[in-house]
Amino acid sequence: MKKYLIFATLVAMVFVGCKKNTTAPPKKPADNRVEAQFSGKIIKDDVKTTTRVTSDGRWHGSELIGVYMLSTESREIGAVLVHNSKTAITRGTNRLRYLDSPIFFPANNTEVDFIAYYPYSTALSDKKRSAIPADFSNQGNLENLEFLWAFVPKQSSKSPRIHFPFRRLQSSINIELVSNSKHITAELIKKAKIKITQVPVYAVFDIMKGAIEHPAEATDLLVNKNNPVTYLPPHTNEKFKDRKIIVEIPYEDKTLRFTAPITFDVVAGKTHLVTLGLGDLNEVSVSSTIEPWWRGEWQNDILPVRLK
Repeated sequence: MKKYLIFATLVAMVFVGCKKNTTAPPKKPADNRVEAQFSGKIIKDDVKTTTRVTSDGRWHGSELIGVYMLSTESREIGAVLVHNSKTAITRGTNRLRYLDSPIFFPANNTEVDFIAYYPYSTALSDKKRSAIPADFSNQGNLENLEFLWAFVPKQSSKSPRIHFPFRRLQSSINIELVSNSKHITAELIKKAKIKITQVPVYAVFDIMKGAIEHPAEATDLLVNKNNPVTYLPPHTNEKFKDRKIIVEIPYEDKTLRFTAPITFDVVAGKTHLVTLGLGDLNEVSVSSTIEPWWRGEWQNDILPVRLK
C-alpha cells in the first residue's frame, strides 16, 4: 500500500511539472514604432556639370549618407535626437537603406526635422561635433570633391516616407579656351597648360548649417585636361584678391603666356563658365557666365528658393 501511494505521488508531481512546462510564455508588448523610410535625389539645375552622379540626378549606388533627426525648428547639435545614422544608396534606385539601427519617429505624431549629408564621416560620431574638413587640394579624385546636403522639416509618423532634395554645396570653375588669332590653332590649344592661382583649397563643411565655410590656404591648382572643371569651396573676391588664370602654350621655340584675373565671387552651388579668348601679343579677353543655382541658406520649407 505504501509503495502504491509513493508511486501515485511521483506520478502527480511529474504531471504538475509537465503542466508548468507547457504553459505559454507571456506575450511581448506590440511594437507600434513607425520607421522612417528615406530616398534622395540631386536637385535639377543645381549644378549643370555633375561629378559622380548622372545628369538626371540618379545615384550610382552604395554611396554612404549620414542622417540626423532633430527636434523640429532647432538647428543646434544639442537638439539632435538621432546622431549620424549611416545609410547607403541602393544601386539603381534613389532609396536609402539602413546600415545602422533604423530611425523611428517619436510617439504621438510629434514632428521632427531631418538632415542628410554626403560624404558620410565617422568623425561625426562624436556627438559634440557638427563639422568636418572639406579638402579640395586633390582635384584628381572627383568623389572627394562633392559635398551634398538636404533638409526636410516638420515630419511625423503620419507620413513616414522622407525624400531628401540634395543640393551641392561646393563651387566650380569651368575654363574654355578659344582662339582670337590665326596663329593659335586648335592643335596648339590642345597643348595648353592651365593653372588657377591663389584659390582656397581647404574649408569646413558644417552639417547643421548645410554650408561650406571658412575657406583658407590659398594655393595654385593645375587644371585637368580631361576634366576642365575645377571644384572649390565658396569664397569671395574681397578675401582672395590675387586669383588668376594662367595659360601657357608652346609656340615654335617659345611659350606663349596669357594671364586673366578672377574678379567674381565663387558661390555655393554655382558653376562659373569662364571663356578665355587668346589673341596676338599675349592679349586675352575674358567672359564668364553663371549656371542656374539655388540659394545656399536655410529654408523654412522643403524645397529651396530659386533665384532668378
